[in-house]
Amino acid sequence: MTPDLADQACVGALNLAAEGRVSTRELARAVVDISQRKSRFDTSHPTLIWGQALDCSLASGLLDGWRCVVGLRESLQLCYREVEARLEANASR
Repeated sequence: MTPDLADQACVGALNLAAEGRVSTRELARAVVDISQRKSRFDTSHPTLIWGQALDCSLASGLLDGWRCVVGLRESLQLCYREVEARLEANASR
């Protein structure tokens, strides 16, 4: 924890990613590619959320000018490997 945040109550999560827009389809394709699973997109339902845009100004302000240095794909790969390792560890218990 940074000294500036030591005495502050944290309310909710902070966006800690590269700012900009990412379509839902781009995100889903990246996850499918990283997982190396054969998946299909179900296009029979209406699309309600086309994508997301991130604003990391709150994190930057609270964390002394913090900025993202890891891209979306690399972040997804790191997260996927972490979750996969935890699942494997739990399965072997």
